[in-house]
Amino acid sequence: MKVLSLNLQCGKYLDGVLSYLQSKINDIDIFAFQEVAGGYRYALQFQTVDFSENNFLNIDVFFEIKNCLGDAYEGFLTKAYTDKSGKNYVGSAVFIRKNKIKKNIFKNFFMGNQKIIDSSEKNHNKVRYVAQFFEFEIQNGFTFYLVNIHMLKYKSYEILSEKYFQELSKEVEKTKEPIILIGDFNIDREHFILDKYFNKLRNINSLCNIENTLNNNRHLLFERHPNHIGYSVDQMLCSKSFCISYVKVEKKMISDHYPIIFKIKE
Repeated sequence: MKVLSLNLQCGKYLDGVLSYLQSKINDIDIFAFQEVAGGYRYALQFQTVDFSENNFLNIDVFFEIKNCLGDAYEGFLTKAYTDKSGKNYVGSAVFIRKNKIKKNIFKNFFMGNQKIIDSSEKNHNKVRYVAQFFEFEIQNGFTFYLVNIHMLKYKSYEILSEKYFQELSKEVEKTKEPIILIGDFNIDREHFILDKYFNKLRNINSLCNIENTLNNNRHLLFERHPNHIGYSVDQMLCSKSFCISYVKVEKKMISDHYPIIFKIKE
């Protein structure tokens, strides 16, 4: 079973994303996406440009992805929050191959309680961050859990970020094993939070020495620091019972993050 995880940066490079996904239809069993709708553009955060008020034509790309992948896949969308005009922000999505994987449970876990905020809001206490929780079953009856996350940048708001990681870890602890935890963590693979709150899971990025998951040609980090090695912020953690036989960061020019693909021995 092959899984692909990718931060889409709101579909800013949608044509390239869809072409890439089309090339993976016969290979990937689970697609996990973060930022399938418009992204954060706050002064608190690293990205302070993009998406002016008149540039929201394609902020929710879930249905474009759904149409691209076709009837072979079933998709599940979570909108993190919506502003007063009805525009969606951030959002996560998972697609599964229907003839191989069955969804038994799907629930959302929100860190932060606000459902509607103003699009200019700078207070992250009022912003909902989201994790998607799934129980999946494959053809041989094997059941496992998958959590797809997109988290607040730690360096932007350390106290709140750690609070959210603590909330997420408590929810993960309640989830049965085996479990896969993937997504855009917005912290590097060596960050203390991972050992502090998720020590029952293996950090595959560290084990496989994945140093960078950010696109050197598109991410703002490299515009400001051209010689930076990058960060492994799109991470994969999993139960020790899983046998991961293949892990790869594909250096494709489709977003400001690179896709991570891994194979689980069934």
